[in-house]
Amino acid sequence: MQETETGMWILEVDESPTIFPSKQELIPALAAALQSRSRGRVDISEDYGKRSWWGRFLSMAPRMIQMHVAIEWCNGCAALIFFDDAVNEHRAMDREQPVLVDAQVRRQISHGEQTPAAEDECMSLPRAQQAITEYLQTGERPPWLQYRVVR
Repeated sequence: MQETETGMWILEVDESPTIFPSKQELIPALAAALQSRSRGRVDISEDYGKRSWWGRFLSMAPRMIQMHVAIEWCNGCAALIFFDDAVNEHRAMDREQPVLVDAQVRRQISHGEQTPAAEDECMSLPRAQQAITEYLQTGERPPWLQYRVVR
């Protein structure tokens, strides 16, 4: 990973990271990743820059990285998680446009959990993409979604 003083945005598609100098530059790459495969996982995080010498002395990670979004999708359905500054999960629920997703697909989008994703935490991929884009543009989780907080 390249070193910067001012930070950067990281788009990790199926564990393959790409670095962007701004979140606006990340949005088209996100869209391409979501549209180019029938299933996958994307994580979006922000590298705020180097940790202070004191933090590095205390054996903390040398860089300050904040996770923002994780999405898993399969066959046009998605499970979307936003993260706050304390790394609490805000699992998105689209009650305005719910989708019916079978258990096999829910297993594919369970974010590594043993059980399938909860039915109410599944949404259409286009709505999930819209929510992520809005979040990247405004810095706020979309108010048209509801959230289940997991601490």
